[in-house]
Amino acid sequence: MLRNAMAIARRNIANVFRNPGPELQDQAISETQRWTTHDSNVALFECLSKANLKRPALPAEIIMLILANPSRWIETRRESYGHQSSLTGIPSSFIEGTDISPIIKTRAFSAQEAVGLTRIIFTFCTQDQGWSSYPEHHGTYNQSSTWMETGLYEDGGSAGTQRWELQRNRHAGQRPEYYTVELDQDHELIRMLEQGDCIGMWARAKYPGWSHRVFGANIELVFYGIDNLKD
Repeated sequence: MLRNAMAIARRNIANVFRNPGPELQDQAISETQRWTTHDSNVALFECLSKANLKRPALPAEIIMLILANPSRWIETRRESYGHQSSLTGIPSSFIEGTDISPIIKTRAFSAQEAVGLTRIIFTFCTQDQGWSSYPEHHGTYNQSSTWMETGLYEDGGSAGTQRWELQRNRHAGQRPEYYTVELDQDHELIRMLEQGDCIGMWARAKYPGWSHRVFGANIELVFYGIDNLKD
């Protein structure tokens, strides 16, 4: 039944594309303005169900999964901010009253960018100091004393008091590990973002003298509805 329905939809949309008729040709702009989600779904099905030079035709079941799980936003711009080094001896954590500069931060956001940001992708390669007096926790994330966190940072000013933990390191981990953490537009950090704010990433350790090694870090920003010109 699903295949038959999709076949009918393909034939109908194909007929419209091949033989739009004078009434549609004369009203192309108004018809585009009235384009609905259903119309775009049928058009996408028609496109994906046909093979081209770069890919085969997709089966109906796969296309229906794509239509059922679309991205909520159309991406229009990405920006990345990277950091490569090896740090040791990071001071005690912010929650204990010791603030340090972020290891990486973005430039300040414009008002338009603060509204248009929909996703933040944090990637980093980090390692705990490699030893502790608690062998029962070695190699696990239990009682980990080092972590990465993010927060807002005023351009030319101080960091905000609210932070969000991104990832803990393995307790006494013996090798660096790569992590990726994504925040979407529903996360509190993105909702709080305002003009003039930067987004920072901090490497934290719970105790003074505890080593938190950072081998690389990156912040990637994904926008919608923003052109490629920086303010």
